Amino acid sequence: MRNAEEETYDYSFLWKRFAVYMLFTGTGFAAAAYLFYRSLQRLMRSAVMELEKDAAVEEKQIQMEESNTVLMENGRKLQEMILQKQDKLQEMFEMRLLKGDVTLWEEYDEYIEGFGLHPLSYYATLVAVLDLREENEAQDNVKEDAICLKIVEEMPKHLKSLAWLPPIYNACAVIAIVGEEDKTLLFDRIQEYYTGLQKYTEDVYGCRILMGVSATHSNPKEVRKAYKESVRALTKSEAGKQEKRTAPEYAPTDCRFYFEGGSASGIPYNAEYEKKMQGGIKNIDKVQCYKAADAFFRYLSEGNCNQDEIMVYTLRFVNAILLTAMEVKVDPETVFPEGLRKMYDDLLEILEPSRERRYIKKNLVDPILEIRRNLMQKRSYSILEDVEQLIREHRGNISLAECAEIMEVHPSYIWKSLKEEKGKSFSDFLEEYKLEEAKRLLLNTTMTVAEIASALNYTNAQNFIRFFSKSTGVTPGKFRKLY
Repeated sequence: MRNAEEETYDYSFLWKRFAVYMLFTGTGFAAAAYLFYRSLQRLMRSAVMELEKDAAVEEKQIQMEESNTVLMENGRKLQEMILQKQDKLQEMFEMRLLKGDVTLWEEYDEYIEGFGLHPLSYYATLVAVLDLREENEAQDNVKEDAICLKIVEEMPKHLKSLAWLPPIYNACAVIAIVGEEDKTLLFDRIQEYYTGLQKYTEDVYGCRILMGVSATHSNPKEVRKAYKESVRALTKSEAGKQEKRTAPEYAPTDCRFYFEGGSASGIPYNAEYEKKMQGGIKNIDKVQCYKAADAFFRYLSEGNCNQDEIMVYTLRFVNAILLTAMEVKVDPETVFPEGLRKMYDDLLEILEPSRERRYIKKNLVDPILEIRRNLMQKRSYSILEDVEQLIREHRGNISLAECAEIMEVHPSYIWKSLKEEKGKSFSDFLEEYKLEEAKRLLLNTTMTVAEIASALNYTNAQNFIRFFSKSTGVTPGKFRKLY
């Protein structure tokens, strides 16, 4: 570009010298020379633009070559990352299958091809959980989670290789998809996986497992359905209660196969358990809350409910707990900072009623009671003021239960607060108010004793006179005369 500019300058210099000469030789020739100069200028300008354009094209080509080099390098790095993270990526793909998120055949085929997997001819899902039938009620959920996670992470390679995709951990369970070309071979593979996992868990962690096995499927889009079947098979309360089905004769009671055709138990929802839970929350009574939860799930278990019924009734029970929490001014968002949806998702993923019961106790009841206890400690003095205000507003014509309902607390909480702060029961507190109010009416009004008795909600004047005389040592009439 620099040479072109110099060339333009040189021509311009020559033209100037030529133009001066023309001024002395004639104007006509000068006009022609001017036109020639304009054409020459345009030519030079065009040449410069072409040079600039060529330079830009060349620069763009260099940039494209550099970009291609970067893309190739990034592609190589991506391929290396995929190889390094193969197991994790396969676990993510498996979770998507279990949740029903892979719905397009093209997407499914891309995963299969990308991971180098063989397509499934026949498959079943297997869900294994720790057998807690002999465990103490205080079984630590965190410990159970940790064991299941370690089983997945440290499972021997020969066991992992029996699964179509790497076994994964989810909701206190070990989940695997097992596939084969033939149904008989599939049952053999399931047996080998179950036996190996049972032995490994007993040898390493000292506990047994329960395993649910789905029906046999051939459509890859039914993995979600198969997963639900394995959960239903797992949650049978007694192996002997399972209906007869086509399953291998070797299957032990700890390995339960799904049988399609079981009917619902049809037991009704019993609202008494949620009422007891509500009372326990309002009274900040952990023992009562726990007993209500235990009784509720025992009712479901003895009723031999299927998984769908258990889930529907459990969600209704949980909703009742949350509504009660809101009634007593406990914000559910303080109980579940991550949102209620997370809590509901957790419940839907839990596989056994015993685990649902423990989840509700630990993650719902305990924090609600703790928050409520803190709130009530802050309100303890104001509660007594509120009770006094209600008694004044109703002129003593109010019961403990009515006060509790208006204040949205349990009656026993008011009773305890009065005992702790005033050393009196509610009835003592009420009688004290009535006595002071009776004195005020006797001294400051012309109301008769009968009218005062009626105003203070006594059934008759004699009962009022008896109460007043016992408290002051004089009758209402004599008290009025004396003071």
